[in-house]
Amino acid sequence: MGFLRGLSESRGRLPRRARGCLTSTPLADRQAAVERTLKRHEAEAAALAAKEKAEMDASWRQYFEKDWAKEAAEA
Repeated sequence: MGFLRGLSESRGRLPRRARGCLTSTPLADRQAAVERTLKRHEAEAAALAAKEKAEMDASWRQYFEKDWAKEAAEA
């Protein structure tokens, strides 16, 4: 009876753990989900690479500015 009570409480929908077992998503939907996830991961990786490059450029710029300031002070 617990299952039927859960069914009526969720307004005719199956409980979450049962829905995955009894319903299947079409292959195209799953493929689209995988492609969206892949695109999101690629975008995140590109953003991370750009951030790391900007940090590295800033670090090198700071290093050279110190070096140039030292050379200017010596001259």
